[in-house]
Amino acid sequence: MPDLCSLWRRLGALGALLILATCQFEPEQADYTRRFPIEAKAETVTWTPTAPASSSETFDTLIAGYLDRGHGPLTVAGAPPQLQAMRARLIAAGVPASAIQVEPARAAPGAVTLSYVRYSVVPPNCGTDWSAPMQFNPANSDYPAFGCAQQHNLGLMLADPADIASMRAPAPSDAQNTDRVIRAYRAGNVTDAKQSAIQDTADQNVATGTNPGASTPLPSSTR
Repeated sequence: MPDLCSLWRRLGALGALLILATCQFEPEQADYTRRFPIEAKAETVTWTPTAPASSSETFDTLIAGYLDRGHGPLTVAGAPPQLQAMRARLIAAGVPASAIQVEPARAAPGAVTLSYVRYSVVPPNCGTDWSAPMQFNPANSDYPAFGCAQQHNLGLMLADPADIASMRAPAPSDAQNTDRVIRAYRAGNVTDAKQSAIQDTADQNVATGTNPGASTPLPSSTR
């Protein structure tokens, strides 16, 4: 009898260990950002105006696209007599002179070509793998398409897909403002910037619960 009791105790301990091991098991979840990467593809935008009078709208669209998402120089290639005129037109449209690259080339008289590099997003293709059995998943593991829609939508929301390819260069610091804040801090003065009248009004509206532009408080919500 003692041997039988000992056997049952051992079997009970072994069963408890198996239960604990099962409860502590966690399936390894794959990183969906690596499984469904968001990629950026570099492409060259090229435009050759045909008639100055009819290409003004296209020119404005090209310049707006360059200033918004262009990378590298805006290259102007063509016959030398037209290059300086186009360069002046670009500067007048808001393109920094340092961003304009002039390349004399053999071309028909009056022919000029503008080009620059921009990036377009390549989101992952979703909805192609439904092989996992969704009705039975005791391990609570990810299904094959988990996270794909998230990555796809995030890629479409990027303001500039070039941020996927490389980080942006940090903006230069304001040395004069830094010196002003340090001097004010050492002197025991206020170091924060002064708010405008619009910001002061907005803060008052938030504190009092009033509607901007109205003189009466907003009614409280009722259920």
